[in-house]
Amino acid sequence: MSSQRMVLRPNLSAGAAWAALVIQFVMPLGTAAASEPTLVEVGEAFEFDAKQVAALRAGEVQKSELDANSDNELALSFALLSSRSVDWHWQRILDSNRSDPTVLSTGELTGDGKASLENFTLPPEELDALAKAKAGSNSNFSSDEILRLKKAAAEADGEKARRQALQVEMRAILAARFEAYLGGGLAGIAPYDRGHGEESAPALQLERAFSALMMTKRLVPNAYSAMADFPAPAPEGVDVGFFWMTHEANGRVAVALIHVVAGRVDGRMAIVERRFYVSHTLNSLQVVSLVLPIDEGTAVFYANRTGTDQVTGFGSSVAKGVGRKIMRGELERSVEAFLKAIEGTN
Repeated sequence: MSSQRMVLRPNLSAGAAWAALVIQFVMPLGTAAASEPTLVEVGEAFEFDAKQVAALRAGEVQKSELDANSDNELALSFALLSSRSVDWHWQRILDSNRSDPTVLSTGELTGDGKASLENFTLPPEELDALAKAKAGSNSNFSSDEILRLKKAAAEADGEKARRQALQVEMRAILAARFEAYLGGGLAGIAPYDRGHGEESAPALQLERAFSALMMTKRLVPNAYSAMADFPAPAPEGVDVGFFWMTHEANGRVAVALIHVVAGRVDGRMAIVERRFYVSHTLNSLQVVSLVLPIDEGTAVFYANRTGTDQVTGFGSSVAKGVGRKIMRGELERSVEAFLKAIEGTN
């Protein structure tokens, strides 16, 4: 499979869909004005204490486990000091997924997404899994999507035709989810059918992640309004992009639909990634990457909030413990890939 560089489109067209994800921006210098947070306060937003912020200034990478917003969320953060400029990190962060060995392919989503997904493919074993998709925590589909997949598999004649039909149907499902997100934002994200009348709502997980990071409203009101008013057009100065991506997850190949927001304000920079659909293992994901100049160099903060029903809700306490351990490993690999991307030529 191929990998494609992620390119953000400037926010210039009123017909496009825009950002709905929170970004944390902070003061441009180690000494802040009275109305701006200190570096310690910024660190506290990523759940680092004053001692850890001092260690960050000294060049030590800091890691923390964030307080979860719900019992099916895992959250990690880290911070590092870089000798490179803020601007140097712009494309480096956008391309960080390319350093993740679990990423198999990516492509940009444009228009209604249908033409953009023509190059999206799943391997035969994952197409065979789609034929058996059912309500539960092992796959992320609405009840209607499950019926569509079953219908596509049942009406095809032979293994090759069945896989082709499922590939076409999965493209249609992804395009429909993308179109619904563009039109309705979080409200347009269909819940996952967990069976027995139960549903899991990735939109709620993303909303909790959004509401937990209100510093943006104080520091960058135009970026905040771009999120809060989504899917209305974002103000000037906010760049957005949409992508599909396939990646390895829990021994399988998953596909994700991604919304990326990037912005600069007074020498500071933030890039946010929201995975508003993931076909299995994860429910949703939000990553905040914050870069700002300080007296000692450039501080890079990163926070990853991942929602997954693999850790709670549908199994025994032993299963939940195993699931949490597996998912923490997945998150830590993501963090390590990010660190590799940022520090690679630092």
